[in-house]
Amino acid sequence: MTIIYSDIVLDNLHIIIKDTRGTILYSSTVTIPNTQCYSFTIDNMKEGDFIIELKHEKKYLYGYFTIHQ
Repeated sequence: MTIIYSDIVLDNLHIIIKDTRGTILYSSTVTIPNTQCYSFTIDNMKEGDFIIELKHEKKYLYGYFTIHQ
């Protein structure tokens, strides 16, 4: 499970999860109210390295994570 939290409202936040080859495994555009957690689960993800991208207005954040089983 992945959880995103913000102190401000994030309208039209675009969330993308990719594998290291660039294949999109999850893509969603959501609104996250301030002071509330937004959580999501991606079924059937296998062990490996992944990239998470968050796009909001003109801001772009990304990070890396690894799943070990």
